[in-house]
Amino acid sequence: MTEKKRGSITPISVEKLETETDRQFLEKTHVSSVIKTVLSKLIENRPDDPIAYLADYFENVGDKGNKVQQALQLLTDHSKPAFDASMSQAFDILSENRIAKSLSGVNGSIYMELLNSVIIDFPEVVKQNILRKISVRSHEAVSFDVFKCGIFTCSVLKDYLEHAKMLYNSLDLEGSASADKILCEAVLNQLFLSISVLQGKQSRYSCVA
Repeated sequence: MTEKKRGSITPISVEKLETETDRQFLEKTHVSSVIKTVLSKLIENRPDDPIAYLADYFENVGDKGNKVQQALQLLTDHSKPAFDASMSQAFDILSENRIAKSLSGVNGSIYMELLNSVIIDFPEVVKQNILRKISVRSHEAVSFDVFKCGIFTCSVLKDYLEHAKMLYNSLDLEGSASADKILCEAVLNQLFLSISVLQGKQSRYSCVA
């Protein structure tokens, strides 16, 4: 049996290189899917200057992910007074990645990417319900008011879910991941009572005003 020479290229490797088709190359590098996406968006939007539209699209593809992460890092605590300013900063960062320079606002696909990053840890049912109400189309230009409403809603809901989980865990006295039903109902009734009292006070204050 002859020993293979070290460093030599086997006939199989050469054959693979020679027989790779154009289609295989495009599929391997995901170029086909990118081209299909941008052509679909081009047909959807029918811009006055298709070439400029394509140039804007490919200019934004490269650094879109970094911009989303930058924006996400700003959106930390909705209860702080600085949150409004942080949302404005995040909006400005993402507005640099528009689907076309003639449109003002944040690219819809980037806005949705940011929302999905905010709600990534939500239970799947909650995630689907909230997205059903606040989703936008990928080619839309999202105004600041829509951006602010969506981000604030998701941030408050995220905070609520975290507190609800903490409360439930505190009621799981035996650490069995299953809190006592009677105890849970008692706590919920107390919470509803507190909310009713608070709403009653607010109603009286509004009448006086």
